[in-house]
Amino acid sequence: MERKLKILLGGVPFGCNNVGDECILENVVKIVREYAPHSEITVSTNDENAAKRKLNVNTVPLAYFEPEADRDSMDAALKQSDVFIWSGATGLSDYPHITTDMLKKSQNAGTKTVVWGVGMNTCLNPFMYRLQPGKLKNILQIADALTFGVFDFVKKQNCRIDKTMRRQIAKSLLNSDLVVLRDHPTKSEVEKCGNAGELVVGADSALIQEQTPWSDAPFSSKVREFCESKKQKVGICISAQRQVQNSRGLVDFLDKLTEQGVGIIFVPMNPVTDSELMNQIKMQMRSPENSLLLEGRYEPADILALTSKLDCIISSRLHLLILSSILHVPFIGISRGSKVDNFLAEFGMQSAGNVESCNFERLYQQTVYHLGSREEFEEKSKEVREKLLKRLKNAKELLKDVLS
Repeated sequence: MERKLKILLGGVPFGCNNVGDECILENVVKIVREYAPHSEITVSTNDENAAKRKLNVNTVPLAYFEPEADRDSMDAALKQSDVFIWSGATGLSDYPHITTDMLKKSQNAGTKTVVWGVGMNTCLNPFMYRLQPGKLKNILQIADALTFGVFDFVKKQNCRIDKTMRRQIAKSLLNSDLVVLRDHPTKSEVEKCGNAGELVVGADSALIQEQTPWSDAPFSSKVREFCESKKQKVGICISAQRQVQNSRGLVDFLDKLTEQGVGIIFVPMNPVTDSELMNQIKMQMRSPENSLLLEGRYEPADILALTSKLDCIISSRLHLLILSSILHVPFIGISRGSKVDNFLAEFGMQSAGNVESCNFERLYQQTVYHLGSREEFEEKSKEVREKLLKRLKNAKELLKDVLS
């Protein structure tokens, strides 16, 4: 009997209530099965039962993303697999020390390593790769004061941390069998890290997400009634990871839309944290009954079905923008890190500001424009989608060679 190719998918905190991450996983599994249909796929996830049931894969517990998590099963899988695929998201800047460690362990064991559709912001995660409050920072701040800031010891130490991590990124990618990045800005950012070898620009795997037929979508009668109404409808997602600081400005913007007869539906991409935040925003509106919060847990295909019924999407979550682009539903991004800006740039668009300083007048003008010019957006969106899918197809051919 022919031995099955063992493929491990990980490097992303799968199974942690993030619709975007689950969308990536579903479609990476689809891509792997396209080119290695008889392979044995294992997924590192925090929700093992759901992954087994939905994707028909083996699983190991999610490791490394929580300090107390058991690493033994993941470490064994890294060594025993034929191929380890770092499967997407923005981990090159969000948590590179975690996944480069996984790459190193795999490479040392002779396991092939693939970096697949991963993105990188212009700055490494400041909560991990900057000095945090504590003894060392206090000492360096005192030294700064004693030298009247001439040497800026805190800044020097932050630069040292950043350079060390970037060197580690470059080394891990250089030793990988295939590196496919999500977009051109990510490639430029990785090149700043040093010699990372050959870098291929692909696209996000979520771009091939399929849609639940509307008749089968598991939404409540209240949601269906809203979506099937004739009024214009705008979907909103504000990430709880980095909240919009001017919440009053956001609420005033939403009130302005509803007063003009536009329906608002809050679409959490994290059904726990985003939902709680957006319920708070909803309740601050002058007429919260004129908006609707999508409650419960849904598959990416369900969210795509919901998006198909909307006229515009506003989101600080990247993957809701990506899902909108599949159906050419006009969208507006609120930046939190450069990943949203990078995706908007593919369409020749700019964000309405960032979570720290959102321009709500610009956001309003962009919303009104998109509500009145969907056909124009659709024409541009089709061109961009064709380009992105071509990049993804080219990357898939390279993956095929690694898996053969």
